[in-house]
Amino acid sequence: MKILDTLKIDSSEPTAVAVGFFDGVHRGHRAVIDAALKYKSEGLKTVVFSFSMSSSSPAAKKGIKLLTTPTIKAQTLEAMDVDWLLLPDFSAFMGLSPEQFAVEGLFRGMNAKVVCCGYDYRFGKGASAGAEDLKRFLSPYGIKIEQIGAVLDDGKPISSTRIRGCLQDGNIEEANRLLGRPFAIDMPVEHGKKLGRKLGFPTANQRIAPIFAAPRFGVYATRVTIDGETYTAVTNVGVKPTVGSDFVGAESYILDWSGDLYGKNVKTEFLTFLRPEQKFESLDALREEVFRNAEQAREAVKNFKL
Repeated sequence: MKILDTLKIDSSEPTAVAVGFFDGVHRGHRAVIDAALKYKSEGLKTVVFSFSMSSSSPAAKKGIKLLTTPTIKAQTLEAMDVDWLLLPDFSAFMGLSPEQFAVEGLFRGMNAKVVCCGYDYRFGKGASAGAEDLKRFLSPYGIKIEQIGAVLDDGKPISSTRIRGCLQDGNIEEANRLLGRPFAIDMPVEHGKKLGRKLGFPTANQRIAPIFAAPRFGVYATRVTIDGETYTAVTNVGVKPTVGSDFVGAESYILDWSGDLYGKNVKTEFLTFLRPEQKFESLDALREEVFRNAEQAREAVKNFKL
């Protein structure tokens, strides 16, 4: 899969384009992307048009906590067999009129023959246009528009907002079901106080930047991927009340593994909520509880099903 930060692919091949922010690439998003992917059988390459928000963002997305890093988004889309992922910064096209975005971007820049979007898709300056406008602008060029309805779970639409709510509540199982995969982070491992090493359980510390969603503070059974190998882990999310921390982070005790991870990006997948974060009266009590949680994590990971 090619990843570009433009509104134009580097090919003249005809395409089916899935448009949307696709934060989380959850099951609802996948329905839109799958609609574009089915046109591979007709010889169309698949383009996913998303965007980043490093310098500006749509009004509807200001202050949101992102469910995926760009790397995890890209990995998920590549596994779906997408050919191009376009990730320009929002500032690169925020001033385009709906017609400019449709004709110059989708038609001329991405060689679209088909455009697939969600039931609530908005585009153009000020998010002033929707699917009917796409049809009005692009039908004269012979471009087909497919608008995909909401994907329901328990009678309610799957949405990134709903998944964020599950994470805040500590309902990681429901968040994972709505995502269609485990919620994950892949931040670099930082130096900590190395207290875990002294207590017999060395840990990997990952800082969760404020722009990203974090699960409810607490301890989780997790899987950690290091250099392509996956290990069971027990991960505390929060501010480490027993020893103190000045940032929100994920601290993982990775079972059956040892080595130096400092500076590496490792993927941590959250499978099961084990207990709330708590302050212990002593380091010995903390140590005892971590090892108890580690055995719980082994069992949870062994029995994990999505």
